[in-house]
Amino acid sequence: MIHFLLVQSNHHLIEFMGFILATCLSLRWLAYVSSKRNDAYFSTLAREVAVNIEKDKEEKVRVHSVDTYLNQFLARLSDKLPNRSLRFKKDQPHVSGKRLVSIDGYLSGRENFVNLLKGESGVFHCETPPNFSELSHRILGQDPHWSTMLRRIPVEGVSRLIDIMPGLFVVFGVFGTFVGISMALPEIAKIDFANIEGSGQTLFNFVKSTAFSMEASIAGIFFSIVMTVMNALFPIKDMRHRIHKKVETSLQTLWYHVHFSSKSDDELVEVLKSLNETLQKMNSGSNGKAA
Repeated sequence: MIHFLLVQSNHHLIEFMGFILATCLSLRWLAYVSSKRNDAYFSTLAREVAVNIEKDKEEKVRVHSVDTYLNQFLARLSDKLPNRSLRFKKDQPHVSGKRLVSIDGYLSGRENFVNLLKGESGVFHCETPPNFSELSHRILGQDPHWSTMLRRIPVEGVSRLIDIMPGLFVVFGVFGTFVGISMALPEIAKIDFANIEGSGQTLFNFVKSTAFSMEASIAGIFFSIVMTVMNALFPIKDMRHRIHKKVETSLQTLWYHVHFSSKSDDELVEVLKSLNETLQKMNSGSNGKAA
């Protein structure tokens, strides 16, 4: 069985590595396009959150009911967000010649994250600020456009696989080298040095196996370089990290805006006085230690 696998590897290992490279590049392209769409979506979300909060501050809007304000705020927000996926009805074209967008595709593409945020509205009722990083991770984890490609392929799994592929290609190349050498060594025993001309086919098989070992190493190194360059030019993990920080900052800004806008002027004065007293005590304590 092992000998059969070695023989097959000796004939098809480079083709196998080429197929793996093509598959990884295709997955990388899908993941990168998906990340770019998410980046555009959440960049718009972060911008619109900041714009709407500034507008409410200028108009001195008070938050009397957290749920009511959030529903109105998120409704304004969803109107500005771009679609991340569209499902077209091919069988029912519009008379104008434009394709029709299904309700399911429209809502999932534009309002999916907004609806998930509404489901986490309970954190805006708490007086203690939540862990915004964990909150962002929890909401994004429920967003199919963030966690999967084509609704089925997990993005995180693809990203981890692509990151380790340069090293795996080198391993495949070394494996091919050892396979070629192991297949070439038995050929030496078949060579009749007294009849070199009659051992031409044996010498050919020996040289062929030895050449394969070198070609496998070269192919492995070349495929590794290609994947390394693609990982550097089209990063996925760094882009997703930046998107996560945008979401985290937007949630933090919205939470503090809701809580400070829901307080009256007297309550804000009391909060500021309490903060000032706390800072004075900290300063006096530090001065006493220094003395």
